[in-house]
Amino acid sequence: MKSVVAGVSLLLLTTVVGAQSPASPSARPPLALNMLTPLMRSDDDEGRLFRSIYCSKVQPQGTCVLNSAGQVLAWVLMYDKNQSVLDFLDHSRKRYEAYPSGEEAVAAERYMRFPSAQLEDFQEEPKPTAIVQGHLDAKSCLAQPPLAEGTLTARVFGRAVDEQGEFLGTVNQEHFALDRFEVTPAMQDRLTKALADAGTSRVRIPVDFARLCMAYAFLGNKDSGPMSQVSVFRIASDVKQCEFWARKVDGTTPVWRVEGKTEVVGQGAQGGRAASAPHFGLKHEVKLTWEGFIEIDGDRITRLLLSANGTEKLKWGSVGLKAQAETDDEVAFLPSGRFIDMECGVRYGIAGEPVGEENKLKEAGALLDEAFKGLEEPLAIGGRLGLFVDDRLIEQSEGVHLVLHKPIPREIALQIDQPWEKMKLQEKPVLTDGAFDSLNVAFWDTERKQYVAYYRDYYPLGEAAYVAAHYDSVKFNRDIKRATSDDFVDWTKGEWLDYGGPREPLYTIAITPYFRAPHILVAFPKRFVFNRKKIAEHPYEGLSDGVFMSSRDGRHWNRRFVEAFIDHGPDRENWTERNPLPTWGVVPTGPAEMSVYWVEHFRHPTNRIRRGTLRTDGFVSAHAGLPGGDFLTRPLTFAGQRLVLNYATSAAGSVRVEVLTPRGEAIPRLSLEGAPELYGDSVAEEYRWNSKGEIAKWAGKPVRLRFHLKDADVYSLCFTP
Repeated sequence: MKSVVAGVSLLLLTTVVGAQSPASPSARPPLALNMLTPLMRSDDDEGRLFRSIYCSKVQPQGTCVLNSAGQVLAWVLMYDKNQSVLDFLDHSRKRYEAYPSGEEAVAAERYMRFPSAQLEDFQEEPKPTAIVQGHLDAKSCLAQPPLAEGTLTARVFGRAVDEQGEFLGTVNQEHFALDRFEVTPAMQDRLTKALADAGTSRVRIPVDFARLCMAYAFLGNKDSGPMSQVSVFRIASDVKQCEFWARKVDGTTPVWRVEGKTEVVGQGAQGGRAASAPHFGLKHEVKLTWEGFIEIDGDRITRLLLSANGTEKLKWGSVGLKAQAETDDEVAFLPSGRFIDMECGVRYGIAGEPVGEENKLKEAGALLDEAFKGLEEPLAIGGRLGLFVDDRLIEQSEGVHLVLHKPIPREIALQIDQPWEKMKLQEKPVLTDGAFDSLNVAFWDTERKQYVAYYRDYYPLGEAAYVAAHYDSVKFNRDIKRATSDDFVDWTKGEWLDYGGPREPLYTIAITPYFRAPHILVAFPKRFVFNRKKIAEHPYEGLSDGVFMSSRDGRHWNRRFVEAFIDHGPDRENWTERNPLPTWGVVPTGPAEMSVYWVEHFRHPTNRIRRGTLRTDGFVSAHAGLPGGDFLTRPLTFAGQRLVLNYATSAAGSVRVEVLTPRGEAIPRLSLEGAPELYGDSVAEEYRWNSKGEIAKWAGKPVRLRFHLKDADVYSLCFTP
């Protein structure tokens, strides 16, 4: 299934096959469901349940086991082998038998990989009340975003077929699809106008509607779509054909018969490299013939029925995944995805109808208002620069993804041919609980009003799950600690950085406050990859990457971007261990340019430091392709009278911004209708609504911003006087 919202596989157990039902009168029959991203923040039973699941999670996906009171008993992300799945279910049954009703505290067990990599337990308090059975007061689900009145919701069904036209099974994700999308009122306006103007003549349906249907008709996981736009894949889509035609059917009911043809080829790879490279990549081809009906009432679609048949080819994975797929324990490698090499016939169906009353924006607004009431304060961004280095600003998005931008290599900044000067301020060291053979940094943190030091140490395996743990010879891994001081002499004991998930061998941290937004810390640690050797005659093993991460408190770090930030390039001397090695600092070097630096040719006579450039604020952008996309911010308050954007579009692209209430309702004079298209390329340009000065009236009040992007990147936003 292609999930519309990233979710968590949630398993609620009260009894399993072969187990006796507990005697507790509060026990309930077994239950299983899929949980969407927890948007429930209300202080009721439902909200407490979602928060318990969310706070104890290992990662945003995995399997969670609860008892009948909603206490989390176990979380697991990955499994050692196929048998481990059954072992985990048996283990969960025993956990349930010990803690069936929530009458006492319980430690939720957490596994990065079951059973070999257990994390620290999460303490669950007693929960005397039984788990809720559904949404309170029969209200609609807050996990589904509220939709504007007049929106059409379309469901997509897809199946792979064999040479005889028989449906293949649904065990493998590449053999079926189940998804949905929305047709906005604005798109319906264009479509119904085109049909009405044509009368009884055959007319071509607007291409944006045809591309929308084509974009959702594919098999496999959501990342593999030939027109998908996700963070780890920059997919190049070649739309070879996309035509929908319609002709009115005789009769009193306004119905148009639809026919069309679409063909698209999508290619991509992790980190944006060519799909022909030997690492993880995909190629997806879908060729379909369409037919169906559209029923119209005025300027709105009242019913949509489409079917399509054709062929589909999908190659997904890498050489490594292909080898893993041939083992007996394929489940052990599922976090990286299954290797797919498919070519078959396909059938699709799309059925759409207007959004129900319970999901209309005006109904959902009251629910959202209640959910936020007294529980979640809006983000107070004031006049600070907002970057997209993490998910802090964005709550929902469709067709928009965050893209990490790599520095462009420039000239050699320094040739290292002389020893560095050394100066010792005192004999006694101030920090001793580390392994300091690395780039260790210490500086005055202006936001937190203290000195902070980040330094290398060795993190022993067994205390947390490591990506590199399968190397038998590795007993510990390089990692990073943080300590603080008020006087630079007496320091706190070092604490390990928290990456919110699996650890990798990281060091030479290069942490620095971003000079335009010192409340955000950025870092370019060096990732060490064991047991790889590109240059045979080089005496040492291992390769390295410069990666990117960010933090807002210095202790907890966002590792959303796991691909390399600094590339090696074709230079042979950079394909030996410990190259590239990022250095400390981000330096403004032009009106729209900033520079970062890294060591090249480590251990070679030509050892040197190279400069690389990025656009100002250009670490990460919110990006959408030409088909368009949008993202919605969390509720926020601002100070100022103007919204200034750092953005870039193509000649055909644009940025539009509408202002909404915290409940998601349009604010008059700042709605999409009054939001002009902004296009061009600027690191600081004011976005001007048609109603001049209106935005200033909302300073200090909670609002949301919805950005509508077409072939555009937004790097930062800031409210200014």
